[in-house]
Amino acid sequence: MSQILIVDDEKEITDTLSEYLSGIGHSVITAQNPTEAFDVLKGAAKIQLIISDIDFFKQYKHSAAANARFVLMTGHADLMNVQLAYSMGVDELLAKPFDLVVLKLVVDYLLESKESIGNENDKYFAIPIEEFLVSSKSQYNLYIQIAKKYICVTKTGQDFTSQRLSSLATKGVKYIYLNSKDYYNYTDLQFAIAESIKARPIDNAKRAKAFNHLISTVSNNAVINTLDKDHLKRSLQAFENYTQIAFHNSRMADALISFTEKSPSLAEKCTLLATLSSSVADLWRWNSPKIQSRIVLGALLCDIGLKDLGDINNKPRIDLTKEEVKDFEDHPLRSYKMLQEVGDLPDEVLQIALQHHENGMGNGFPQKLLKNKVHSFSKLVHGVNEFIDTLYSQNNKRDVKSALDQIKLNQRKIVSEQVLKSLYILFKLPVPKELEGLLLPDKSGKLI
Repeated sequence: MSQILIVDDEKEITDTLSEYLSGIGHSVITAQNPTEAFDVLKGAAKIQLIISDIDFFKQYKHSAAANARFVLMTGHADLMNVQLAYSMGVDELLAKPFDLVVLKLVVDYLLESKESIGNENDKYFAIPIEEFLVSSKSQYNLYIQIAKKYICVTKTGQDFTSQRLSSLATKGVKYIYLNSKDYYNYTDLQFAIAESIKARPIDNAKRAKAFNHLISTVSNNAVINTLDKDHLKRSLQAFENYTQIAFHNSRMADALISFTEKSPSLAEKCTLLATLSSSVADLWRWNSPKIQSRIVLGALLCDIGLKDLGDINNKPRIDLTKEEVKDFEDHPLRSYKMLQEVGDLPDEVLQIALQHHENGMGNGFPQKLLKNKVHSFSKLVHGVNEFIDTLYSQNNKRDVKSALDQIKLNQRKIVSEQVLKSLYILFKLPVPKELEGLLLPDKSGKLI
């Protein structure tokens, strides 16, 4: 049983808090002044958590007994005092008058009580903690991961969320976790529910088959298995999440199922393209759900306009007839139009489909755009796509270094060098001297 010490000169406060915390299973000791409190701390009781004011905290933090978690009570909870309290080393803060629901949350979190632990049957998704440092309140229950458990640190609408998270960030916490329901809500990738209702139902067996095919393609791919594991783990998480979201839209599910069934090798290539593009974006700290969702879905679906072209997909470009070349170079526009028909897809997804063969030199297709006219996400996907095409054209389709070196020698003017450098890094290969001084977008602020 947890031992909690409450120190305050107002007996009404200590009695109220003691009665409440005792009622929910904690062992509570109260003290009306610092002398009584230090007597308790010197005694046999093993105090795990102290709840008191700033005056006692100043004495306690310099004492030999300072090894318990500390919750600061204050009646002056303006922003400056909150930030100051956390910077002084307070673990958590409670503002008077007390909200007992918040008190329970804070105590459960600091003591890692069973009530604070997330549902073990749910899935939790990591989001960089910086995403939540700009708002004083959160719309979601937020968790941190401790010893493979997910501990709730703040609930929907609770005050001082950003300050609490800032304190956690200074202690080395890098990620906040959302459960699957909140994570889906957090992303602003919303598909048309009304359209889903109107469209024909999807056969669940076909849906599961297509989804499992996409995921297994990633997990079994030899190239993927040589990626940086941390980036791969996060990109796979994003990939899995957003393909599942896509299947909630019946038209999108139909498109994906048709893609995987009619052109399985092409679908496998796009699965690899989506995962590698997500990994590059993650390396650049483009890892918010909003950005990742668009890159993953855009890369996954950019070649959907090729699915009805049959043998063209399996021929080397040099062997195509003039008519087949035209069909191939028209496919980005076909992909764009097909995705438009799905409805309610973010514009970035459509732009990736339309521009993923634009090379920035003005001789790509279908629009022959110059570099400054190509969307940043499209530049990223284009560079990764060129790498995959080069890799697939080799006799040894696992020789990543050879493919990257070939692009470096022959295609540096048409492929983003930042993408190229990032692929060397992700595959843990030495970065060529020509690229060593090149800043990546997270440092330079732009993709060139």
